[in-house]
Amino acid sequence: MGLVGSLEDLSLLDILQIVNVSKRTGVLKLKPAQEIDYFVYFTGGKIREILGSFDEINFIDLFEKQGLIDPEEKEEILRLSNREPSRAIEIMLDSNYVNEKLLQQARRQELSKRLKQLTKECKEGEFAFFLEQEREFAEAPNNFIPLIDPLPPQALLTQGFIEESSARIAPIKQPSLKKEEHPAKENAAPVSPDHREEIEELTEKDVEIVHPEESQQKEEEKYQKTELTPPMPRIHPAKSSLTIILVTEESIFKNILWQKLVDHFSYVERVSNLKDYIKLTKALLEKKRPVLVIADLLMPTSDGKGYTGGLEILDESRNQFPEIKIILLSDIVDTLMDDIAISKGAICVERKPELARLKLDEIKSAIEEFADKLSAKIDELLPPPEEELTSFFKDLGAEPTPLGMRVRDQLGLLKGLLGELANPKESSEISLLVLRLASEYFERAVLLLVKKDEIVGLGGFGVTGDKETMSKKVARLKVPLTASKAWKKVIEEKTTVILRGEKEIFEDRDFFQSIGSVIPKECASIPMVSRGRVIAILYADNAVSGELLPDLSAIEIFMIQAGIAMERALLERQLLSLKKGLKRGDSKDE
Repeated sequence: MGLVGSLEDLSLLDILQIVNVSKRTGVLKLKPAQEIDYFVYFTGGKIREILGSFDEINFIDLFEKQGLIDPEEKEEILRLSNREPSRAIEIMLDSNYVNEKLLQQARRQELSKRLKQLTKECKEGEFAFFLEQEREFAEAPNNFIPLIDPLPPQALLTQGFIEESSARIAPIKQPSLKKEEHPAKENAAPVSPDHREEIEELTEKDVEIVHPEESQQKEEEKYQKTELTPPMPRIHPAKSSLTIILVTEESIFKNILWQKLVDHFSYVERVSNLKDYIKLTKALLEKKRPVLVIADLLMPTSDGKGYTGGLEILDESRNQFPEIKIILLSDIVDTLMDDIAISKGAICVERKPELARLKLDEIKSAIEEFADKLSAKIDELLPPPEEELTSFFKDLGAEPTPLGMRVRDQLGLLKGLLGELANPKESSEISLLVLRLASEYFERAVLLLVKKDEIVGLGGFGVTGDKETMSKKVARLKVPLTASKAWKKVIEEKTTVILRGEKEIFEDRDFFQSIGSVIPKECASIPMVSRGRVIAILYADNAVSGELLPDLSAIEIFMIQAGIAMERALLERQLLSLKKGLKRGDSKDE
């Protein structure tokens, strides 16, 4: 058996991600309550079917709701099939009510709803994952309508995909007639006074009247209503907190590249023209998300006459969003074009695969390989906090926290890290645990060592706003104890100090500038006390998003325990030195 346990200990989203990442083939049995069983079928980590305590007749109802069959036709189909769902689907296919493509689209929509339902219902109970050869132990029913092309859990859970599927299945509704499209009054039959008001009322409902002065307001409302892609369910956050805007028209290239990038970045949005790009970028900047744009050079321009739409994106972005960084993609080797792109603001030009020269079975692997290289290039240009934290681990000679150990449950993580503090540790390891917990609460953090007359940087993570990583900035950080009023208060009162407002922040501007160009709206300095004095300060903020600081109670408790553990670790080191000294003395006496 591949995986078994309690849903209280491991959430369904975690289980789905584990199976997806490990690319397992088998069936996941969920038992959230007595006499209720659900079965999720996987092929290579992707979902192909979800069965169990579902009524498949409801799935057939979907075709009636979408207008593909009438209520009378549905009842006739159910009568002929003796209300047996599999037979009913066969009849619908044979009678050309639906084809295989429509059936698969509808099934994807249905599985999306079912998976969302399971994530809400399966909070408690038991689960067991059976590998393909062990399926008989799961007592799983036979597949009903498995997906020909299985999908990752995150694709089914993404609302945008569900809406896209609905739009493809739903029949096109004919637009209602406008007032001006009605027959001329002179050719119309006279209307009796009794019915005139009723007809006018119905006509007004069909017609949307837009006054000229309202047009600008409606256009602005469109920008405000731009829907962003929901976050992907993950066991641990993405390696990079960047939001990627992928601007390209090639559907195959765009879709495969998107599927790979979502494994690495927090959000990946897709657009294919200048208008949508402007609308989406405005929405993202309003949300204060860190954004990087990946634009294809060869795209139609907005007027439809040109083919270097990527350069148009660069021009417009430089005018409207000068803070946005853009990587240009091109499969053409043209140094002159590269120079033009750089002069227009592109931070680099990356060569994408020449799909036209590849065999059909080579396209996917070529794009996936390119996506990996592109992700690595972006991490090099804009290092993610996780990578900076890992490099800090290496600098201290300690093992980095495994990627799969990062969790969303901050309380559970706190318990685990407190357990690691139970035994004496080297001071460097304790410092790592502090930053490990801080990375779950804050976007940026710096651990500072308090010496007798100065404060020096130990390590840190987060966005600096420029090309230099936080770890490099912190490595050369060395300032007097009086450099910050906040730190002076932390050291004297041994208490957490929070700075808010422009006046307080401005007083510590020298420190903020030393760790980058991003200035926070508020920040916290939390002490670590050992032997009655402050030996370290954890500085933290959410400067990138501008979000308010979270409740600091848990991390303050951890800092207290870390100070106690530091005392214990120093005592252990002293005892060890004493023992070695005694041994050397004994050997000399002999």
